[in-house]
Amino acid sequence: MSEASREGVRPAVAALRCPFCHEHVRAEDERWVACAQCLARHHDACWGESTACGACGHAASLAPAEARASGRDLGPVPRGPDETDHIRRQTAALLEQEAARDRAWSDAFLGPLTLGVVPMLRQERALAAHHAANVATEEPRPDLEPTVRARYEEALHARVDSPLRVTLPIVGIAIGIFFVVWSRVQISGLDEGLPWLEFLQQLQTLQRFFLGGMATALLAFSAYMHAAREAVRSHERRQLFLRLVGGAVPKERVEKLVARFAGDWTKRRALDLLLTLLSLIPLVGLLLVPLIAARYSGSLALHERHEQDLDEVAPRRERPRKNEAGL
Repeated sequence: MSEASREGVRPAVAALRCPFCHEHVRAEDERWVACAQCLARHHDACWGESTACGACGHAASLAPAEARASGRDLGPVPRGPDETDHIRRQTAALLEQEAARDRAWSDAFLGPLTLGVVPMLRQERALAAHHAANVATEEPRPDLEPTVRARYEEALHARVDSPLRVTLPIVGIAIGIFFVVWSRVQISGLDEGLPWLEFLQQLQTLQRFFLGGMATALLAFSAYMHAAREAVRSHERRQLFLRLVGGAVPKERVEKLVARFAGDWTKRRALDLLLTLLSLIPLVGLLLVPLIAARYSGSLALHERHEQDLDEVAPRRERPRKNEAGL
C-alpha cells in the first residue's frame, strides 16, 4: 500500500486505546506496537494474542520508533482518568451547544404556536437538569474557614426552580389574549344604528382594550425572557463562588474572569430590554415573538460557554472515585 493511500486510513477506535482490550496504551513505557496501516496502538501482549490490528485487521506492525518515524499523528499520550474526564466534558459541552442551537430554532417555531408555554417549560427543565449536574460534581468543604464555609454551603444547596417564574407570565399572556379576543368580539357586535359620536367613542374604547390586551400579552411573553436570564445569572454567580473560592483562585484572575462574564450579561440585558421595548409596538411586537421565544434558552447557552472558560481557571473538583468494592 502506498504512503499516500495509507494516509487516508483511520482506525475505527481512538488511537489512545488498544482496540483489542480497550485499555489505555501508555507511550512512555515503550511496550506497545502500532498497526502499520492505521497506526492504532496496541499492547505488545494484545498484538501477540490477536496477531492482527484490532481496528482494521492489518497484519503488519511497527515498533514505537518506527511508528514515530512515519511522521503521522499518533495522538497525545493518555494521562489517566482526570484527562479522560476533561475530554468527556469538552465533548459534552460541544454537543450541548449544538443541542442548544436546535432548541432555539424549535422555540422560535413553537413559541408563537403554544403562546410561549412549551419554550418556558423546556427552559425550566434544562436549567434544573444543568443545576443537578453541577451539584453532582461539588461536595461540602469542611476545610474552609467557617464564615466562607457557610456561604459555600448556601451556594451549594441553593435552588433554581421557581413555579412563579413560569406561572405569572402564562397568566399575563392569558389575560392579554382574553382582552384581545373579547374586544374583537365586541367591536364586531357594535350597533351601527347608534349615533355617530357614541359609536365612535365605543369603538375607540374597545380598540384601547384590544391594544392594551396585546401589550399585556407581549410584555408577559418578554417577562419570562428576563426572569429566565436572571435565574441563570444567579446560578452562575453561585457556581463562580463554589469553584473560585473552593479552588483558591488568585484575586487577580478572579477579577478578570468576573468582569468579562459581567460584561457578557450586561450586553444580553441591554438587548433583551431593547426587544421588550420594541415588542410594545403592535405589529413589530408580533414579528418579534419568535425571536423572543428563541432567546429563552440563550441565557443557559451563554452560561455553558462561561463554564468552559471557568474550567480553564478553576478545574472541577470531582468527588472521590469508588473502587470496585464500592468504597
